[in-house]
Amino acid sequence: MEEVIYLISLSDKRWATFSLGNIFTLSRGKRLTKSDQSTGKVPYISSTAQNNGVAALIDTPSKKFRSFHSFIGVNNSGSVGAAFYHTYPAIVSDHVTALMNRKLNQYNAIFITTLISKSLNKKFSFNHEISDNLMRIQKIMLPIDSNNQPDWQFMEDYIKSLPNANLI
Repeated sequence: MEEVIYLISLSDKRWATFSLGNIFTLSRGKRLTKSDQSTGKVPYISSTAQNNGVAALIDTPSKKFRSFHSFIGVNNSGSVGAAFYHTYPAIVSDHVTALMNRKLNQYNAIFITTLISKSLNKKFSFNHEISDNLMRIQKIMLPIDSNNQPDWQFMEDYIKSLPNANLI
């Protein structure tokens, strides 16, 4: 007997608009030139749309840097608006903003990164970059719970209900 998979419906949920600055702590990375980098094991997140935003694996630099863990990286320039979730500790360039919320996990982050990328790709480009202030006020629509707050559990459950979610 074949198992039937029932997808969760997005249309059955109430949605509301949130600015990124109201649901995330935002922190921009710090500039590291090529001369500041040496090959190592720490992911260096830059403004590429390739390889989940990982531009290189580097050693911890001797100069000041910004490292984050369990965050969404959003490109401010280059491949503007590309957004990726990083479960691992990573060093972030000054062309990427890290979005952090303790409720993020690998499932609800996939839901949110898709919405962020779709929203920002329409508004910004290589010649029209996202400043810190513009990033804070960018709005996305999210499903809400009974308290009119983002429904993190629904977003997680929705992604888990998709075919091949077990591969995430």
